[in-house]
Amino acid sequence: MAVLKNYCILFIAIIFLFEGCASSNRVTQKSTSFQKETAYTIIFVIHADSDYLFHQNGRAYQADKEALGKATDVAINAHNGEVFIFHQKPKKKTLWLFPKKSRQFLHYKNGALVERSHYSSEDGGFEAEAIIYKANKNSKSDRNIFVYLGHEIPSYEGRSYHQSQPKHAFNSFVFANSLKEFEPNFDLTILSTCNNGNLQTAHELLGITEVLLASPQNLHLSYLDFESLSLLENEIKPTTLALADSIGESSFNRLSNSLQTAVTVSVYDMNRLQPMLESTFPIYQKYLQTISKPVPFADNLDCANLKSLQGLIDSAGVHTYFRPAMFGRKSNQTTHSGWGCKE
Repeated sequence: MAVLKNYCILFIAIIFLFEGCASSNRVTQKSTSFQKETAYTIIFVIHADSDYLFHQNGRAYQADKEALGKATDVAINAHNGEVFIFHQKPKKKTLWLFPKKSRQFLHYKNGALVERSHYSSEDGGFEAEAIIYKANKNSKSDRNIFVYLGHEIPSYEGRSYHQSQPKHAFNSFVFANSLKEFEPNFDLTILSTCNNGNLQTAHELLGITEVLLASPQNLHLSYLDFESLSLLENEIKPTTLALADSIGESSFNRLSNSLQTAVTVSVYDMNRLQPMLESTFPIYQKYLQTISKPVPFADNLDCANLKSLQGLIDSAGVHTYFRPAMFGRKSNQTTHSGWGCKE
């Protein structure tokens, strides 16, 4: 019996040793480029703990892997920047018993890979990611950018956003508070998600981000283009608003050439919009209480068409790229306020 017990202890120790060895791969190669000061920092969080399979031209794709490829391209070309990539893969267990570090972390500095490792998380927000970020961030940046790629961030209380961890809640409130765990505020926050160009998400992000880039309607995980982030390498760098506009315009152009459905991408100047958001958001909250709980991930209505908000929605401070659907009852719509609302 004692021998069997010892074998069990040894077996468990081997598993954890193996798991520990497999969980980290720090790049020890040194480069003089690491000594440069970083002009900017970009954090990518790619949600993969759900269904991201899609088909295009008869081929199957995993949207989170497509997004990972885009983020890696940005990191390799960020010669004057520092890039952190968090790939939130589903939680797994070794032999169905022992937790496995399944999420992936990539850290690039001045275009070179500094570290590749795996980690686990036990909350619905970004607590684990923020801890890793703070442990690895070793220089100040002139500009901080946060990019989130995933399904729509819910505006209401709810669970099951993470498929392998359904008990953990994730919504716009959790998201906004999680951002503050990385940095007190960001120059630019990019949401490559559906329907998050809305009053609630923007209101939650007041004081946390200077500029927000999001879609008030449907937008696939991997659809936003990030080639414009290379403008940060220029000697004369664009303003944050100009940078967001460039990303929005290039994304809109590509989407318009490939989709028959409506295409809407908006850039929000948060400081300019603060008075409108503070006065209008409470009215929108009351409206939400009068309707049944919104169907998760259902497409938004243009807030300008919502009776209770008519005359209150201000698009000054919002630059919207919009093209209506090529067919259907809304195909004759010519403008969009840039704000999405549940109905």
